[in-house]
Amino acid sequence: MATHASDSALSRHLDSRFHVGAERVAPTPYQPNYPIEESYINAQHASYASAPMKGALIDLGIPGWLRVEDALKLYELAYFSAGDVLELGTHQGLSTSILARALIDAGHGHRLVTIDMEQVYIDKARAELAARQLDGDVEFLCGDAGPFLDQFMAEGRTFGFAFIDHSHAYGPVLKASQSLGQLLSPGSFALYHDYVDRRNTMRCDVGESGKEYGVVAGAQDGLATDLFEFFGCYGCTGLFYRR
Repeated sequence: MATHASDSALSRHLDSRFHVGAERVAPTPYQPNYPIEESYINAQHASYASAPMKGALIDLGIPGWLRVEDALKLYELAYFSAGDVLELGTHQGLSTSILARALIDAGHGHRLVTIDMEQVYIDKARAELAARQLDGDVEFLCGDAGPFLDQFMAEGRTFGFAFIDHSHAYGPVLKASQSLGQLLSPGSFALYHDYVDRRNTMRCDVGESGKEYGVVAGAQDGLATDLFEFFGCYGCTGLFYRR
């Protein structure tokens, strides 16, 4: 069963910081934040490092866009989560399957809540996880993430880890980031997908576009600086710690 590390035992990788406007952008290596005696937590964690690939992306038999480093980080953070896990952006269940597997392997009984705008993706993800017997403790929600986040805050619900991958637009990422101060328990992490990407800009009027991303700006503008600190970039993700 997973155990949880104190703040002083966690590793920060500040030299991996992504700078908007950099001419060359390359994925950053996977490094653990939690103290791990070996290179990987267990055999399941290690399996992502040698999984089949489609170009630069990991191929676990579920459509999606994750690098190996992203998958390794997702599993680690969910495995060591001290509470339920929140995922914004289910798509067809690739990241969802990794998060669900980590929670099962950790053995704490935490649940995964995953939200997507499209019912067709929710249905596909549910089927993919059911086929792998990973759907037992997964709550699938369909709709705009914003109202769900408001509902969770009104209910006083909190999470031990959040993965933000529902939008590249500034507004939705900003809304999610502003909510995480209340939704994440102290000692938790927020991981942003597509944070390390040259399409990111610091403009605050970026919509959903394949040419320009507002992930970095939405995260940095929305996360309260007195509550969150940057911990590192891994693959194309950016990680922040909730004090």
